[in-house]
Amino acid sequence: MNISVIIFFFNEAGTLKKVFGRALRMVQNAEMFRSYEIILVNDGSVDSSLEIAMEIAKEYPETVHLVTHKKNKGIGEALKSGYKHATLEYICAVPADNQFTVEQLLDIHPFSNEEFISFYRVSNQVYSPYRNLLSKLNKWFNQIMLRMDMKDVNWIKVYRKDQLDRIKIDLSTSIVESEICAKLHRLGCRPLEIPSTYENRVYGISTAGNFESLKRVITETVDLYHTVSRFRPEQSDTKGFK
Repeated sequence: MNISVIIFFFNEAGTLKKVFGRALRMVQNAEMFRSYEIILVNDGSVDSSLEIAMEIAKEYPETVHLVTHKKNKGIGEALKSGYKHATLEYICAVPADNQFTVEQLLDIHPFSNEEFISFYRVSNQVYSPYRNLLSKLNKWFNQIMLRMDMKDVNWIKVYRKDQLDRIKIDLSTSIVESEICAKLHRLGCRPLEIPSTYENRVYGISTAGNFESLKRVITETVDLYHTVSRFRPEQSDTKGFK
């Protein structure tokens, strides 16, 4: 397998180097990965995360590509930047907060264009009751309105590059994964679901549940329905990153 591993971050100075080191050792030591690249996406960090990423990129110039946003744009834009710059056959994006153990990628295997990998959290003791409620509502919306039944649409995925090249990604919050999966579903792709652990955050503060980001997600839920409804598989043969 040839894999692009995207590590995206906003103010993750305490864990970025650790997550990068684990990812690098994994792809270097696993025989299953014939070639690899690691893309670091800095989403407007104001701590020392960017400096750490620049040091990493300087030390591993042939392996690491650094993409940076001057301002914080949110998880959706960070994911889109990573996907846009990935060049290899398989693509996976992981957060730099160390809540996903990157060694779990050793559980994947080559898959066809009609499949993609979807990790799901076996248990989640980290989310607040409020965020758990929002996650359940999102899952309900996906099942009822998008006819897409997945255990955990907002967790780690592995796609094929040519799958992402076939769809236009319009949204920009964490709900962008719902858009990608729903459009792949309309293309006839099915998720291969793999159980995953969800580690406690040991550094920094998650912004995924703050009021502003949640307002945007709620607003974009309507946009999600419309953009997926307008998507036509027969028109999905061109690249499209906004």
